[in-house]
Amino acid sequence: MFIHWSVDVQLGTIISHNAAASSADYQDRYFNELQKYYKPKNFDPDEWAKLAKLAGMKYMIFTAKHHNGFCMWDTETVDFKITNTPYGNDIMKEILDAFRKYEIPVGFCYSPDDFYLNYIQGIPPSRNLPEANPDQNKEMWEIEKEQIRELLTNYGKIDFFFIDEYYDFANTLVADYCWELDPDLIITRGGMETPGQKIPNKPMPGPWEACFTIGRHWGYVAEEPVKDGSEIINMLVETRAKGGNLLLNVSPDSHGIIPSEQEARLRETALWMMANREAVLDIKPFKVINEHISSNWHYEEPEHYIWFTKSKNDNVVYAIVPAKNWGVGGYKTFFIRSLKGNADTKVSVLGQQETVMEYKLKTTGRPVVAVAAINIMEDSPLFNAGKGAVFTNEGKNELDASIMDGSNLQAGAVASITTVKNPINAALAVMLHSPHVMLVGAGADEFAAEQGLEIVEPSYFHTERRMKQLERLQQKETSKTDFHKWGTVGAVALDKYGNLAAATSTGGMTNKQYGRVGDSPIIGAGTYAENESCAVSATGQGEYFIRGMISYEVAALMKYKNLTLQDAANFAIHEKLTQMGGEGGIISLDAAGNIAVEFNTRGMFRAWKKAGEKAEVYFYTD
Repeated sequence: MFIHWSVDVQLGTIISHNAAASSADYQDRYFNELQKYYKPKNFDPDEWAKLAKLAGMKYMIFTAKHHNGFCMWDTETVDFKITNTPYGNDIMKEILDAFRKYEIPVGFCYSPDDFYLNYIQGIPPSRNLPEANPDQNKEMWEIEKEQIRELLTNYGKIDFFFIDEYYDFANTLVADYCWELDPDLIITRGGMETPGQKIPNKPMPGPWEACFTIGRHWGYVAEEPVKDGSEIINMLVETRAKGGNLLLNVSPDSHGIIPSEQEARLRETALWMMANREAVLDIKPFKVINEHISSNWHYEEPEHYIWFTKSKNDNVVYAIVPAKNWGVGGYKTFFIRSLKGNADTKVSVLGQQETVMEYKLKTTGRPVVAVAAINIMEDSPLFNAGKGAVFTNEGKNELDASIMDGSNLQAGAVASITTVKNPINAALAVMLHSPHVMLVGAGADEFAAEQGLEIVEPSYFHTERRMKQLERLQQKETSKTDFHKWGTVGAVALDKYGNLAAATSTGGMTNKQYGRVGDSPIIGAGTYAENESCAVSATGQGEYFIRGMISYEVAALMKYKNLTLQDAANFAIHEKLTQMGGEGGIISLDAAGNIAVEFNTRGMFRAWKKAGEKAEVYFYTD
């Protein structure tokens, strides 16, 4: 719990900042009159602490001094303090005692920016004037050193210190002094990353803390809108899944009461924590942060993920599903693809009887089978994919891949990547762990690295055979590309539940120029899968497959013209593609297990295997 509360709460406006750049008259009134009326008659820190405990908050940081310079403790350094108000008591001690009663560790938020000290020194109240900063104002720093000493020595063990300062270099000054007084003190801002009002796109190294308000402002502002409970819970889940802490702010009013709207959000959070606290407390990030929701009720909205965390001590992974628009009742089914179970895997729902959920282990996950098959070929120098990729006109290897899950129409693709050992794994990661369908170039390489995929030097893909192939072609005519033997690899798969998947991987065309991308990473052209029709992977002259959407053509003919898989594949290749002037072929599979392989070239290496049967392998038209 983060608490912003100061003397200007009586004005019902933004804390402290209303005094910056204000007129001399306003400053005289602000610094000399406000404290005469400050008496929070309904202040009860025990209620604050109980609410924090119920909401699952593991520590509390109270704003001892904000930028206005008003000290919420009985300091000996200035008169602008809580004990010079009608309230009279050391409110700091009362707050710390209440939270310690409920075994909640405590800390202070302290601002080295101090408008009151600026005011009495004749400096315009400011956060960005060098002379208004303790690093360049010796008198100011001596006063603040004493204030920090009081806070860290007069109130028992202080666990946390949050330095709310404009200049980063001043944070170092303050932090060093704090650690001189207490080497065990945990300094959040000033000692670690503390993003405000945002969650980073990816985990950050080391500990970090995201700071959020429930409303729009840090201090009390009358009738301000607040975040809904689901948004707050989702912020907590995402922050924890990425390895951070969520420091959630409340802003008591002038009477010392946490506004009812903020209290309601904390009680909603408390309800969620009552059932699910194990998923966000005493955990660490899982190797997979999230995946898109795929279920019988929710159709792939990009902003909705299943988030993962892992217990610190047990081999337990938590999958946290946002419950937007669920309604009441109904049977919910979720497909979790980032976790691999086995016969001993146990699944339960936190806070619920296990009878409300049925767990089915699908060990033959279609995308995984397709990926495994392509991985083998990508690791071989014999195919134009992965290790055996051809060279571009510039002597580089640029790789493309795509994958599609027919059960939910999810898809992922990458193009022009240069450092991912197995491009199909990158395509799978795009499908499972991003809101996108295709990522390209350096951005796709960076994403794959963030997902923990195996990264290699570009030279890994260099083979003498492919280099000689490029040299021979360039000696003939540099504008030519090799259209006649592609080596693209693909796989289609069907599991026992009738679910289909397709995947394709390629190095493109030898001697390709200008960042050319072919059909392999294009969903509908080089890859397509849909349970209602079929799964297709293609190879050939990509420009024709893109213009004709050949892979989707097969599915559409089955779905809308009721053609068999064989008839649809035959039409797509021997009529549509051939009439367009293109060359190539496809492998395809429907939900009944029928296989259709068609090509209009001299040959196409192909193989298939059905459960309980021998594998069949073919090379040319035999």
